[in-house]
Amino acid sequence: MSEARTMRNFIETIPATGDGYCRVCDHPYSKLLPDEEKAHRVYHRRYLRAVDGVGAPVPRYVRQEMTHEGLRKMRHGETLEERVEGAELWLRARHHDHLEQVLRDGSERLDVRAFFTRMEEDGLEGRFADDVARELRRRYSDNWTGY
Repeated sequence: MSEARTMRNFIETIPATGDGYCRVCDHPYSKLLPDEEKAHRVYHRRYLRAVDGVGAPVPRYVRQEMTHEGLRKMRHGETLEERVEGAELWLRARHHDHLEQVLRDGSERLDVRAFFTRMEEDGLEGRFADDVARELRRRYSDNWTGY
């Protein structure tokens, strides 16, 4: 990646320290610290390969919007379908957090179904209303055996 392209994609958040993030891969770094710039270049290449291959996380601000909209629908949806739609938005945002973690540390990549099944093992109680949790299990759980 060229130096000019790197700077064009850099969004500075704290001018005094040179801190910011890449608008493409969302990786935070300081343009004043060569080791951080190098780490960004490595991550950026891995990110672009992931985009071409298995998929990559949406930017952090998109995940935040998905989370907020999902929570709004879960809390204020009048029908089960609206509340489940909100839970699915929230779930997809968490899955994109997982994809970001995979890119950062090379951990095992899970598809949405496997990710939900692992999350389910940690417990859904308190995260979702009972009827929403039941519907999510039906749609996404590898462990679902019926009502």
